[in-house]
Amino acid sequence: MAKVAVHGKIQPLISFQNQDGFLHNDEAVCKAADMINQGKIIAIKGIGGYHLAVDSRNEAAVLRLRQKKHRYGKPLAVMMLNTDEVKKYCEINDSEREILESQRAPIVLLKQKKDHNLLAFSLTKGLDTIGVMLPYTLLHKMLMEKVAFPLVMTSGNISDEPICTSEEEAHNRLRDVADGFLHHDSPILNRIDDTVCFFAAGGIRIVRRSRGFCADPILMKTSSRPVLACGAFYKNTFCLLDGKKAYVSHHIGDLDSTLTLNYYKEEIQKYRTKYSINPGYVVRDLHPAYPSSLYADEFGIPSLKVQHHHAHIASVMAEYGLQERVLGIAYDGTGLGSDGKIWGAEFLLTNLKDFQRLGHLKYVPLPGGDMAIKHPFRTALGFIYPNMHRFSKYLNRLDGNQVKIILKQIEKKVNTPLSSSMGRLFDAVASIINIKDTVDYEGQAAMELESLILPTDDYYDYRIEREDSRFCIDVSMLLDELYSDYVNDIPKGVISAKFHNTVIKFTVNMAKSIRDIHNVSKIVLSGGCFQ
Repeated sequence: MAKVAVHGKIQPLISFQNQDGFLHNDEAVCKAADMINQGKIIAIKGIGGYHLAVDSRNEAAVLRLRQKKHRYGKPLAVMMLNTDEVKKYCEINDSEREILESQRAPIVLLKQKKDHNLLAFSLTKGLDTIGVMLPYTLLHKMLMEKVAFPLVMTSGNISDEPICTSEEEAHNRLRDVADGFLHHDSPILNRIDDTVCFFAAGGIRIVRRSRGFCADPILMKTSSRPVLACGAFYKNTFCLLDGKKAYVSHHIGDLDSTLTLNYYKEEIQKYRTKYSINPGYVVRDLHPAYPSSLYADEFGIPSLKVQHHHAHIASVMAEYGLQERVLGIAYDGTGLGSDGKIWGAEFLLTNLKDFQRLGHLKYVPLPGGDMAIKHPFRTALGFIYPNMHRFSKYLNRLDGNQVKIILKQIEKKVNTPLSSSMGRLFDAVASIINIKDTVDYEGQAAMELESLILPTDDYYDYRIEREDSRFCIDVSMLLDELYSDYVNDIPKGVISAKFHNTVIKFTVNMAKSIRDIHNVSKIVLSGGCFQ
């Protein structure tokens, strides 16, 4: 059968399949719309893979999707018909509208209207922003016109697995998730998620660089021999560099499943073939056990190990063509330091080849290591460990037996690495003021803490100490005062704002001190906490 032209565009052949059989073209779209109206989950073929769609107003349907997809906490994106519909649910300015309507068609993070509660709570679970996109295929548009309300439009996969791209793969992997499948007959040539971004400080800021953005190389100011950079463990991307062109991959994801790791290796080979790059060097994270590091070590060519936060700063320097020495400030959750400890709030005097660590958050014990990332109360116990007696009400709220075991673990230094992580400080604060003791995904506690912010110029006290040639930020006074506010019933939104103001204040003070001593005037910011 030939494809037919609709409104000057080529309409693909459309089919709908469920346990009752097949329907085609308009009947297929109508059936999918009817089932969505009934609270069902529909898998829809897109450009870079399948989506899973449900009625975004239907709380039961959203919860059912979360359970079947195993996506228990992360926010879900929605698709809306046009910007007029977006304005009913979100605050949107002209710049955000321009990004939303652009040919690249990313997901744009927008502020939800506070007086609007027509969308299901479980979409974002209380966050003040929501990811919104507009229809970017003819099939999307046809479906959105049939349903006439916003749809959840999340990646067609089980959480932490690659997105499905073929009908066979979708049926095999999503048969226990979707109640029906809406297909088109155009092949998906490149498995790729939707880009996520927001508008701030006069420009577009990328949270997840994928469809619509990653085909264009980043142009360097200096030339390089062919290099493969393998990326880290969480939220992995890789990069192939040749000459003055850096081809940064789309978002791969966390390398903690066999499917994702295989996908990662396949995409590296695909990029090498597509851009005819045969790397002579491979670059990997300092952490020896990351799957990306193990892959690099097996490559059989010279390997360069790069400290995680140096890589953060150097990537920004390369993007903006900076050759001179800079003060790099890297705030994130986890990165192995050159001293064997876990870094994450780092002030680095940096060039593209080397760095000198000039400051960081004071080290605290992280009981359970990676387990503390999933259970912020563990992190909080590490931060308050020297002053436990001041946090009695907080301790009484927790399971007493667990607290005893964890405190003994800290005391005996059993699986308790030292950490200077900014991400873990955010987690600790969220636990202390009873926002999140346990999380479903990294960054959840910090996101919920940020979403509560109420306007205030106040801040908490802190100390900046000198240790040899380094500065060290001691937040014990910050936590004491913050906890005092909490037990005295100061609104959590005010506490959150004061905490964020304090982080800004000590960051600026540290930067000024380092500038004055080392005569460096250019500052580079990087790391997940800055998102």
